[in-house]
Amino acid sequence: MLRNARSFRRSWTDLADFLPLVPKQTVSMNEGTSVWNRFQSSAPEEAGEQPSTSGRSEAVRTMFPHTVVEETQHPIRQADVSHQAWVVLSKLRNAGHVAFLVGGTVRDLILGRTPKDIDIITSAELNQVKKLFDRCVIIGRRFPICTINSGQKDVEVSSFSTGVPTHIVLPPDMNQLLTPAKNHARANLEKIYGKAVTWAEARQMNARKRDFTVNSLFYDPCSQVIFDYTGGMDDLKRRRLATIGNPIASFEEDPARILRAIRFAGRVGLTIDEKTVEAMVELGGTVLKIPEQRAQLEVHSILGYGYAKVSMELMWKHRVLNHIFPSLVEFLKKSGHSQDEPLRNCLLLDLLGALDNQVQLSKPADEAVVAALLAAPLIGSSFQTLRIKLKNGKQNKSSKDSAISRVMAQPENVVYSTLTRGVLESLARPYRGYNLVTKVNLQKASKLLYFVKGYRDAEVLKGFQPEKKMIMSILGAKSVAWDKKTDLRDVLG
Repeated sequence: MLRNARSFRRSWTDLADFLPLVPKQTVSMNEGTSVWNRFQSSAPEEAGEQPSTSGRSEAVRTMFPHTVVEETQHPIRQADVSHQAWVVLSKLRNAGHVAFLVGGTVRDLILGRTPKDIDIITSAELNQVKKLFDRCVIIGRRFPICTINSGQKDVEVSSFSTGVPTHIVLPPDMNQLLTPAKNHARANLEKIYGKAVTWAEARQMNARKRDFTVNSLFYDPCSQVIFDYTGGMDDLKRRRLATIGNPIASFEEDPARILRAIRFAGRVGLTIDEKTVEAMVELGGTVLKIPEQRAQLEVHSILGYGYAKVSMELMWKHRVLNHIFPSLVEFLKKSGHSQDEPLRNCLLLDLLGALDNQVQLSKPADEAVVAALLAAPLIGSSFQTLRIKLKNGKQNKSSKDSAISRVMAQPENVVYSTLTRGVLESLARPYRGYNLVTKVNLQKASKLLYFVKGYRDAEVLKGFQPEKKMIMSILGAKSVAWDKKTDLRDVLG
């Protein structure tokens, strides 16, 4: 009976919500490829045209139609879902809860990519989820989730009840109602909707609260259908990234979405919608309202997972870089680059491209390595300026009592270390009291740059073996000529 769950699938009633999760026999890769080709070719655009970034109808943006995408109309197959996801989904279903794959996991599976994270949403409360799994912790305050350690990759489980005054239960009479936990919550819900809430409405409410349309899709691996309430499938066909609803309101609600837009566009290869771009430029400064720790995580997610070069180009193009790394923007402009043009042919992109070649989603770069590579072009430029001043000071006898003469009296390694720390600190602090790189990682980045230069004292050599190997392979390359860029031996002493 369970193996014939497919015959019970009726998208308008979600009968699969009440069936235990048992994988069916999967289709061949060839069939999956042909479905993907049909999915791609169904995009409503003429051959040869670039997808529009602002042509979606207002009806789609405002009405949020309920679209059920059947198994034959999307490329995801049960074999694409990881073992860890199946384990969690099965345990939740067998305990009587509804569970779907959601968000970036569904997006990446549709695009034929390996998901960076496994995201699941369930009708269970988080404390119920925690009781089902041994290695499970609840994290987060504003939007708490359960993180389940199930092997190589953690599974993140959220609840339909998070952020709404309702509690989802499995109705015994199978009428698929979302029942509020308390009478006053039921009254509030009925006041808003005028009726009890169905599972479809529960999914729709959750989808509307997400950041981008392509991240708002639900996938049921049992019935193999996708639920789309925001036009996300259409945006994926067009490879377009757009907020759900008004982008100004979306970014005002959560400024971190500006950084997430850069991350998704860079990693997935999406074109950001024109209205979304306009809102990003207008509200770019609000990214500094993000809590410091979260901003550090977002910046590392952008630059540390193998897509740093294209993400840097996007941050430059959309003026996001002006707010998080203003000293880097100032350096690039002084080097002759204009933000009215794409960022091309510069040492920064070369270094980030070399970094991308050495990291992957499962093995990201250390934050200190990223900080060191971002600072490297500024350090090289600072040394060139200092070299000129030192040469002039050496020729000018009247400068013996000046600051230049005091620098000239220092050993080269002291000058290098002092200047490197100064550049790193100015880079990591876009304004006073706000740190985009932690103090620990700043110190680590400074030591790594000290090591690359060849100053191998006992303190520098302690630990950091993978990081030292990576930074040396990038800055030690002949094309970079780091030692030559930072050489002051002939003008010191």
